[in-house]
Amino acid sequence: MPPPLTEDALDEKRVSILEAARAVCRETGLDGIKMADIAARARVSKGTLYRFFDSKEDLLTDMVIVEQERCLRELQQIERNGAGVVDQLAAVIRTCTQGRTAENVSLNIQALGVAQRSPRTAEKVGSKLKDLYNQQQAVIERVIATGTHSGELRRGMDAEAAAAALMGFCDGYSYRASFDPRFAEAALTARLFEHVVAIGRPERQQVA
Repeated sequence: MPPPLTEDALDEKRVSILEAARAVCRETGLDGIKMADIAARARVSKGTLYRFFDSKEDLLTDMVIVEQERCLRELQQIERNGAGVVDQLAAVIRTCTQGRTAENVSLNIQALGVAQRSPRTAEKVGSKLKDLYNQQQAVIERVIATGTHSGELRRGMDAEAAAAALMGFCDGYSYRASFDPRFAEAALTARLFEHVVAIGRPERQQVA
């Protein structure tokens, strides 16, 4: 009997299954997706598939969750890098906008719609996403608080409110990119970032 998989190996297998699920969704749409097709694409047995996911709804909601887990890891890495606050905020916006492709945003919206059909699944995904968003916001709050203390950002700025507003901006931006190609362009993201950061700069640093 082979040894049990480590936690890291299990997580890697879960992510590979979810990537296979996204590929199948792109080909068949959510309404036509079948667990057997996902298992075949991921090159695992249906038994292995159901070891990770109790139902199709669970799998679809995890497609959304794994994206937010990735985003959290990237934000934590940005914070650890210790660059200047403005550079960190630029990286935050790139991660939260350019990191979410229009195709993935559209799939996530559809997947969440399917999940809402099951009260149990809806409660599970709601709780998990709330936790992940809270952790992401906490990272951004710390970056902003560092900037207010160092003078890179306006002193007295409410870091909690600013972080929540920045996340709302990124979510709305990503959603719009799912149907407006202009918002998938890095140049537009950079321009918008300049205006967002300018709001938070001390008066002497404001861009005219």
